[in-house]
Amino acid sequence: MCSLPPAAPPEPEQASRPPLVPSLSAAIRLAIWLRKGVIFVLGLSVVLVGVVMLVTPGPAFVVIPAGLAILATEFFWARRLLKEVRRRIEERVRQTLGGPTPPSESPEPSPTQSTEG
Repeated sequence: MCSLPPAAPPEPEQASRPPLVPSLSAAIRLAIWLRKGVIFVLGLSVVLVGVVMLVTPGPAFVVIPAGLAILATEFFWARRLLKEVRRRIEERVRQTLGGPTPPSESPEPSPTQSTEG
């Protein structure tokens, strides 16, 4: 039978290597995760209350973006979603009030249509 040589003990410099982020202790990292957790639960709760308000009386279209704004303080995906919601709200307001369409969204005449009267 072939026996394996005993494992070499770790080198002293590897055994006492400092943590990757020496300035953050375990307590601080825990506090950061707890803060993210609290913001997630609070923001999600506000969004869910807004969703319930879609079918019950209440200002759902104010509460849902408020919940997204709470989530956006910590989460990038919520920031992107909040931007999209804002864009859609602005678009609906422009359609409702008959305001001007921004230049980037203005319809261009198709090449088949003639501009001559």
